[in-house]
Amino acid sequence: MSNSRNYVFTGQGCTDLAQKINNDWVGLFSILKKLGVKITRFDIALDDFNGVLSFPRMENKLVKGHYRSSKKTYNVVKQADVNGDIKGYTLYIGSQAKSSTGTYFLRCYDKFAQYKEKAQIPPKEAIDTGIWQRYEISYTKKKARKIVDLMTDEGRTIGSVFMDTMRHIVEFLEPTKTQAKAIHKNKNRWKVSKWWQDFLDSAEKVQLGEAERDLDLGGFLRWLRVSVVPALKLLEELGDAKGFDIHQIIKDITPSDYSKKQKRLFNNAMKQSSREIMTYLERFKEGEY
Repeated sequence: MSNSRNYVFTGQGCTDLAQKINNDWVGLFSILKKLGVKITRFDIALDDFNGVLSFPRMENKLVKGHYRSSKKTYNVVKQADVNGDIKGYTLYIGSQAKSSTGTYFLRCYDKFAQYKEKAQIPPKEAIDTGIWQRYEISYTKKKARKIVDLMTDEGRTIGSVFMDTMRHIVEFLEPTKTQAKAIHKNKNRWKVSKWWQDFLDSAEKVQLGEAERDLDLGGFLRWLRVSVVPALKLLEELGDAKGFDIHQIIKDITPSDYSKKQKRLFNNAMKQSSREIMTYLERFKEGEY
């Protein structure tokens, strides 16, 4: 019988772990290496709350072949409602197929749409801007262990690792003309798109942080105002017309257990004074949240 164990940390699991290790991921990886732990998958994600990259523009470049890549395949997945409105947008560059030596691929997707579909509470930044795009590189097997080695042994930052891998996976290009005003047939002579280069330059400055950002009480109240209060008001009006009390119905419902994120929010709020809590609530009533 094998004595091996397999541990998987989700985004929320990584957030819990980050709090326990004071966000010292490199220190944790160093300890795991000394213990002989074999890392078989490693995901790096960069969150964008401002829409720095345009998925339609990226898709257009891929379709036209205006890119350079070490990968042979790409895939675009869209989800739409019955009215044709896009509700989900994901771009894959590179194959997700398993390999004996490991592989890596890029996945860019609308994280905000994913949260809304699951009725989850997004971070404050996403609530404020209405945008949350995630650019995620997934490494497996030897490729995953190599990334850990780069950080623990060579002192590489997560930003530089992310940028180098991203550049290797794909570079979006602008068709560049020769002196004779003809488009270069050799794409190696094409210029990298400025918007892509700007993105890579900013990505290099990223520091290794928590996988999922927790919401504080103020952010939670902001989410209530934007996503919940309008729906409750609608049900109140409908209840007045049809003879039901939505608030009583809610009180009678037995809720499922709190999620880990909700438990952390509750525990953090319990550490605050009653005066601080009331300040949050007063600002909520006044429309500041």
